[in-house]
Amino acid sequence: GSNDVSAYRIDPATGVLTSVGATVAAGTTPFSVTVDPSGQFAYVANSGSNDVSAYRIDQTTGVLTSVGATMGAGTTPLSIVVSGSIQ
Repeated sequence: GSNDVSAYRIDPATGVLTSVGATVAAGTTPFSVTVDPSGQFAYVANSGSNDVSAYRIDQTTGVLTSVGATMGAGTTPLSIVVSGSIQ
């Protein structure tokens, strides 16, 4: 209900999540998130505002920064996938 996205660092040895300590605004009712194959960008499907938000992932801190753009995504998008095969 907060309409934001939280970011976490994953310990590769244990799988434990640690908050990077920052949240970033999303659209209305963010429902799912995916990270592109390079690990540089995250995308959030916002089911309430019918769009997708895009974020840059800081490679050192893991903090998300909005790239300042949203794309329309039809009605009530619930999930999102990024293909690694498109150049």
